[in-house]
Amino acid sequence: MQRIIKNRMQKNLLNLRGFQIQLKILSSIFLTEYFYSHNWNQVIYMDECLCMMQKFKFRFR
Repeated sequence: MQRIIKNRMQKNLLNLRGFQIQLKILSSIFLTEYFYSHNWNQVIYMDECLCMMQKFKFRFR
């Protein structure tokens, strides 16, 4: 039983790590996009994405 729980926790940690990498990639793409286009809709959209991802992160805890 304990082994199953441990495995699940490790999987969640891996997911979180992958998630953080995705977040870094997304934010860097967003920054370059923003500086090239100055598109305000994109800023709002990225804000929504970050909010959603924040909620997603809390589910793992």
